[in-house]
Amino acid sequence: MITKSCISLVAVSLLFVPAIPGDAVHELSGIKCVVDGEQNANQLWTAPWREGEVYLSSHHCIDKFVRDSSAFEMKANHQLVLTGQYTQEACPCCGDEIDINDDVVLPVAGLQIHFASSQCRDRIANRESVNGRVEAIYADRPFETAFKSVYGR
Repeated sequence: MITKSCISLVAVSLLFVPAIPGDAVHELSGIKCVVDGEQNANQLWTAPWREGEVYLSSHHCIDKFVRDSSAFEMKANHQLVLTGQYTQEACPCCGDEIDINDDVVLPVAGLQIHFASSQCRDRIANRESVNGRVEAIYADRPFETAFKSVYGR
């Protein structure tokens, strides 16, 4: 009887253990939670996103993210790049090939974004707000055009 109770207690307690990250451990220094942008992201609190995982700050944030991930898509996409799970392979404006050694770049939300031409770069640079530039890079359509998973799935 005591053994059954102990096993049940262990089984129930395992339901409340935060997710352990997959094979890769990503550097999270300075990375913020995609739901609560004030809190630091934590290796223990993750949720699947695209072909990677996003890092959050608590189980409450995981619940919010899972319930409505579309509300956090740009922050989640941005975090995938910040953590090295995705890399830029094309221009987010036109989808053309980029030259990472070229100086046609624009800093956007802490990253150097490469462009196929100065016209593409200027189209993003001329957006009135930082949020407008972030949206032009990390919204689903430009993100899918420009960034690819390092996992090769």
